[in-house]
Amino acid sequence: MGWFLELSELDCFIASSYGAQQKFASQVEHLIGQFGEQEDRRLGQLMPKRSITLCEDETFHPQICLVAIEPVSNFLILEAYADKRDAVTWNAFVDAAIKPFSVDVIQCVSDQALALISHAESHLGVHHSPDVFHVQYELSKATSLALNRQVEKAKVDHEVAITAHLESLDKSRAFDKTYPCTIRELECEKALNQNALELQKVCQETRERFEATTDRKQRARKARCGIANDYHPFELKTGKPMESGDVQNRLNEHFKTLHSIAEDAKLSQGAHDRIAKAQRVLPSMIATIVFFWCTIKLFGERLGCRGQDRQTVHLASCQNRFG
Repeated sequence: MGWFLELSELDCFIASSYGAQQKFASQVEHLIGQFGEQEDRRLGQLMPKRSITLCEDETFHPQICLVAIEPVSNFLILEAYADKRDAVTWNAFVDAAIKPFSVDVIQCVSDQALALISHAESHLGVHHSPDVFHVQYELSKATSLALNRQVEKAKVDHEVAITAHLESLDKSRAFDKTYPCTIRELECEKALNQNALELQKVCQETRERFEATTDRKQRARKARCGIANDYHPFELKTGKPMESGDVQNRLNEHFKTLHSIAEDAKLSQGAHDRIAKAQRVLPSMIATIVFFWCTIKLFGERLGCRGQDRQTVHLASCQNRFG
């Protein structure tokens, strides 16, 4: 409020300090929220019936704040503080939040919190889809830091080896080779040359180790990103429809790659456990792909579409839901 008065140059006539405008700003904030609730009720009565998905999670400010958003419109259905975040609390808050709107919730997306799964499946009676963020988060915790450390250590070792090798070559070149040489001088020269060869071998070994650790890091990142790209009913590059079996095969390959990398890199048991934990969500991810195609099929059947018309509606509804 103070900034507005300053930019409009009304601060010449109206006090613009924080203290002077605090009470009025609080009143405006309250009235905006009140207006929003009134408009929700008014416009909710006018809107056509819609089937929607809810994306749900909690944030902390540090109070518990329950949040539910409709992802297509980016509309916040729910944003409210609560004392708890159990299923009973979620049920009550979501019921009150969707009451003004002419909507049917057909899917909820969230992490694997038992309260949110129970709220979706037992209370709303809808399909629960696992979000991809928490799957990737577990995989990142399992692999990213450990693989980064290995890359950094291999890089430092290689740089140290190069420095030592160059120093040994400088010593060898600086050796006085004027003849006649004593036996001791010949032995010293031989030792310097041998040391240079050994350090050259160390350089080669550390370079190979650095390349191997870098490759593992890049392959792990590609696999993690691949899970997000392939957890989708369409192939993102070509737009080709992906059935549940196709998606499952691709996701299995990404997890197989991560297990192999963890084994090759000799990561801790905790890392293996995190990968396994993320992989346990895979059946629910595949069920979401099945749910999507079943929903599209039912949508076409309700419209009474057949043949080419059904295919057209099928693709149009897919585009509407997934852009």
